[in-house]
Amino acid sequence: MRKKSNDLIPNLIILCIAIGIGSFVCAALEHAEMYVWLARGIGACATVTAGFLFSFILRKLRYGKNSKDY
Repeated sequence: MRKKSNDLIPNLIILCIAIGIGSFVCAALEHAEMYVWLARGIGACATVTAGFLFSFILRKLRYGKNSKDY
């Protein structure tokens, strides 16, 4: 069984990277003269998708393919 406190730093790093990606996508779409709320929604979706993707990749790298610990 793994400790939850060991996951704090990697989770914060994943969160910061995901927020950065979402902010970049949002800023790029807002400058494309798109409806601002649509651009922000797409940026939020990009943030969530990047967070889940990086979290999944980190778990696979840390625990391997066949581990049941996650």
